[in-house]
Amino acid sequence: MDALIEAGNKADRKKRRSYGPPKDPSSSQPRNSPLGSKGKGKETAKGPAKPSEEVDAVVASISRNTAVPRTLAKLGSKTPKTELKLENNKFTPWAFQHKLHHQARWREEAQEALEDAEILKTEERGMMVTEGPLERTFKMSQDDIVNSIGEEQRRYRKEWKLDGGAYRSRYTRNGRHIAIAGNRGHVASFDWLTGKMHCELELRETCRDITYLNDHSHFAVAQKQHVYIYDQQGIELHRLREHIDITRLEYLPYHWLLVSVGNPGVLRYHDTSIGHVVATHKTKLGACHSMTQNPHNAVIYLGHQNGTVTLWTPNLDEPAVKLLAHLGGVTSLSVDPSTSGRYLATSGMDGKVKVWDCRNWKGCVREWEQRGTGHAEVDWSQKGFLGVASGGTVN
Repeated sequence: MDALIEAGNKADRKKRRSYGPPKDPSSSQPRNSPLGSKGKGKETAKGPAKPSEEVDAVVASISRNTAVPRTLAKLGSKTPKTELKLENNKFTPWAFQHKLHHQARWREEAQEALEDAEILKTEERGMMVTEGPLERTFKMSQDDIVNSIGEEQRRYRKEWKLDGGAYRSRYTRNGRHIAIAGNRGHVASFDWLTGKMHCELELRETCRDITYLNDHSHFAVAQKQHVYIYDQQGIELHRLREHIDITRLEYLPYHWLLVSVGNPGVLRYHDTSIGHVVATHKTKLGACHSMTQNPHNAVIYLGHQNGTVTLWTPNLDEPAVKLLAHLGGVTSLSVDPSTSGRYLATSGMDGKVKVWDCRNWKGCVREWEQRGTGHAEVDWSQKGFLGVASGGTVN
């Protein structure tokens, strides 16, 4: 009996393996499925049918008028995005990311530099400011200025003790080189920032003025009788015989003209490119000991012994402007370079310093008495500050 029951159980187990549990109609395979059809091998080769996609009218209108770039036309759809390269192999995603990284770093550095510049306040002009109404700037000494500035600016303080008499000095246009000429014949040209000497001469005769030509490689010296031109090594190149008994020299860099005036009262324009005098004007006002130029229009300003100031150009035989500036002789002239030559400062033997508006010569803009004794020398800075040297002080 037990054997019959065991045989029946084995038959039931076999039946269950063959047929399995009853199937749920909801989980049945679709008709187009390869497992739900009678021909199993035939349907697997064809694959399932793709459902139809809706076409957007805007995308279709754009796609008709667009094309794939030529550099990407040869790339297949199977190429992975990480291996995307252009045809010339000069541009890769890695190079593009590297460039963006550097641009971001440069922007950060530029922003930091801008913040530092705002701290320095470069748009404001530096000047000497008094702390109270009773303090005066002309009482401040060089030592006081050095003690109030930083270590970096202290290096630019230079002091030379010369024994060649009264000196005339001239800087190059970039302010790097300086040339000096002493009344006893000592002439030197050097780089004041590094202290490198270009040349040094002992001419053993009176030297009244000195000026650079185009750059520091050549300079002209007004000696006792004539004007001489030297190179950077101190070798004499030319002697200008037409310029006799000269007291002041100026050079017009944009016209290559060397201008001179002296005790005879004759103004000469010498073209250094061809070596000839192109214009000669007789001032008819006696000896002249002060001359300057307007760097913006190349007009020459002369100060005469009778207190008049005249303005000259090469193409006019008469002065363009004639002004009675002082009751005594004019000792110094200077044109403000920061205002396009708008203001002119003069000093005279009457002990007065005056500022004139070159647009209107009806009267001086400002006038005051000079401090100290002796003849005053005036000069404008590049930022529009006027310095007056008299009696051993600079105001």
